[in-house]
Amino acid sequence: MNKDKKLIILGAGRPHKGDQPNAVYSGKLEKTTLQWQLEASGISISDVIYVGGYKVAEIKAQFPSLTVVEDLDWSQTGSGGSLFKAPFQDQDSIMVCYSDILFRPETFSELQRLDSDIAIAYDSTKVACNTPLQNESINVSEKVTALATSAPGIDKNVQPNWANGKFVGLVHFKNNAIKLLNRLWVDNPKKVEQLLLDDLIELLRVNGLSVGDVDVKGNWAELVDGY
Repeated sequence: MNKDKKLIILGAGRPHKGDQPNAVYSGKLEKTTLQWQLEASGISISDVIYVGGYKVAEIKAQFPSLTVVEDLDWSQTGSGGSLFKAPFQDQDSIMVCYSDILFRPETFSELQRLDSDIAIAYDSTKVACNTPLQNESINVSEKVTALATSAPGIDKNVQPNWANGKFVGLVHFKNNAIKLLNRLWVDNPKKVEQLLLDDLIELLRVNGLSVGDVDVKGNWAELVDGY
C-alpha cells in the first residue's frame, strides 16, 4: 500500500442487524454508510482500503473504484485480525473505523490533530441508558475508562458505572503505534488475529504508547441503533 492511503474501514463481519453489509446500508438516509464516511472524512475513495468478508461481492459491485481486501477468515477472527489484512505497514499514520458507524467531520479532524500516538473517539453519553436493550448494548460494548492522571483505556469487562463512555469505533494510529502493531504481528500473528480493535488499542497503551481522546457527546450513530 502506498503512502496515499489514509483510511482503513473494517467491515468483514456480519452486521448486527439485517443481512446487508454495513457499507451498503442506507436506512433512512439518502446515502450509504460508506458514502457518509467518505464525505465526513474528506478522504477520496481512492485513498481508502475496505476490509471485507461477509457478502464482500456486494461491496465490490456497488463501489468498483474502492480498494477491497478480503478477510477470508472473518468468521473466525476479530476486527483486529481484519486490520492486518490491510497492508498499512509503511504508513506514517492511518485512520481506522468500523463500517457500521456515522461520524462527524469535526471528530475526524480533531483526532488527527491530537499529538498522542493513538487517538480514540468515545461517547460520554453512552454510559447510563434508560432501557434494558440500551443497557445490554452498553454492557457488551467497548467502554472507555480514564482518570485525570492516566491515558484512557478500553475494556469491555469494566462495569458501565465505572466507565467514562463508549468507544465509537474510530481511531487514529500514528507512526509509533504502527511500528508496535507491526512488531506485535510479527511476534505472535495467531494471537493478534483473534483480537478486536479495542484489544489492540489497549495492548498498545499498556506497552507505553500515549492515548488521546475526543468525546463526541452523542454526536454520532451506530447501525445497531438504527439511522
